[in-house]
Amino acid sequence: MKVSILYKIVVLLSCSIIITGITIFLTATYFMKEGFEDVSVTNLHNMEKIISAEIAGMHKKYLEQAQFISESEKLINAIENNDVEFARTFLTQQMQRTQAQFITLADASGKVILRTHSKKKDDHITNQRVVQLAQRGETTVNTEHGTAVKLSVRSAAPIVSNKKIIAIVVLGEAIDSNRFVDETKKKTGLEVTVFDQDTRVSTTLVENGRRAIGTKLTNQKVLDTVLHGGSSYESDSVLFNKKYKTLYWPLRDNQGKTLGMWFIGLDYSTISNTISNIAYTCIIAVLAIAVVLSVVGILLARAMTSPLRKSVQFASVVSQG
Repeated sequence: MKVSILYKIVVLLSCSIIITGITIFLTATYFMKEGFEDVSVTNLHNMEKIISAEIAGMHKKYLEQAQFISESEKLINAIENNDVEFARTFLTQQMQRTQAQFITLADASGKVILRTHSKKKDDHITNQRVVQLAQRGETTVNTEHGTAVKLSVRSAAPIVSNKKIIAIVVLGEAIDSNRFVDETKKKTGLEVTVFDQDTRVSTTLVENGRRAIGTKLTNQKVLDTVLHGGSSYESDSVLFNKKYKTLYWPLRDNQGKTLGMWFIGLDYSTISNTISNIAYTCIIAVLAIAVVLSVVGILLARAMTSPLRKSVQFASVVSQG
């Protein structure tokens, strides 16, 4: 069976277009995936800086507020007059004003007089470094463990009357709370977890319909790198049956002691969906270009082979006399 030159040209052109299209698509998809991976990692590190800056802002805020509250003449008078109810009312108002999650008032020895966030009292909080420094006359702030609030940014200031420390005020904000991780997720669009050592104490991650609070991180490489090595760690991880692009870094107090870890994660389906949408668009574009090129190629092939066909027909007629 004879195959026409036009058919050969069309087939050759179609194969070239298909091979070129597939090559362009695969190359574009590969570089898109690599590009999104790089951008995702960069974004995670940028979010790490944003969260660190937010914690630094909290330190500054509560340091200033502790100093301000400790200098209140109303509070000093209430303490000197042993007016606990007025002190409670005043500090509750201050908690609302500053948006702090807790305020504790202790005597000079560190024994709790009252808590605005709990009925617990008469225990000692001298195990807290900020309280120890307040007993020395220093107003300080730190990220540390507490009694009623387990992990928080807290500031303590001495309350002084006649050059004598008569009480200590402690206030701050929990970072082992749902409020903190939820607000951070709202700002960053990422999943957020706070670890106390290797245990999730607040998280937006969900397991079986509930927050995965109390669950432990079992990835030894992460624990060795972050908790024991003091470095950040990024990876692709499957957590509670979902894949994430993740970043862990140490949660430290002001003395550099590692208390736990921070975690942020980007749901991998976000990356996959974006790549799929772009890939789908590329396929449509390649197909459209292929159709246009095929039509143009066929028209050109016909134009190129038309004189040849006429010559062949003419030769055939001449040969037949």
